[in-house]
Amino acid sequence: MNNSYLTPSQLKAKRKNFSILATLIVLIVITFVISMNTGGVIKLTPMEVLRTLFGQGDAQQQLILYEFRLPRIVIAVLVGMGVSYFRRYFTGHFQKCFSRPRNLRD
Repeated sequence: MNNSYLTPSQLKAKRKNFSILATLIVLIVITFVISMNTGGVIKLTPMEVLRTLFGQGDAQQQLILYEFRLPRIVIAVLVGMGVSYFRRYFTGHFQKCFSRPRNLRD
């Protein structure tokens, strides 16, 4: 759709949707980086994480990041995307019966 055919209110809504999406993507990236820094016994600093991601880390850092933390983070993001998709699908499929107030009281 060409922007010249949109009304001002449609352009405003489009910009608002884009800014919300951009904000959510930035929050996911920030959470991703924080999750790579935190851990159980062995903590990695943000610089160690960046060095390891670019191939400059030692063997222990690569093991921790690539074998333990990164797969856990990727799986968590994929599960979250799947739950979001199927909630949207089922809500549309069952005509929003999941979001009716009477379902929250039962």
